[in-house]
Amino acid sequence: MTAEATAPEPAQGVSDTPAVTAALAAAVEVLGGQERAGQVRMAEAVAASLAGDEHLLVQAGTGTGKSLAYLVPALLHD
Repeated sequence: MTAEATAPEPAQGVSDTPAVTAALAAAVEVLGGQERAGQVRMAEAVAASLAGDEHLLVQAGTGTGKSLAYLVPALLHD
């Protein structure tokens, strides 16, 4: 999956997409960054993968925001 590709549908039972999106937006704002659509889709895909206990491989270009897109959903995962 590339950052530009459509993210897979969240796994059934994932209701934290708004929480992931909000936490990502807050982290980006605190760091003085700007929202990137690819980063948001990637964070949602990571959250869905964690919730569904599935593997996920993401390929995204430099500047997509991969670090936060992985970190934020991981921190919110229980």
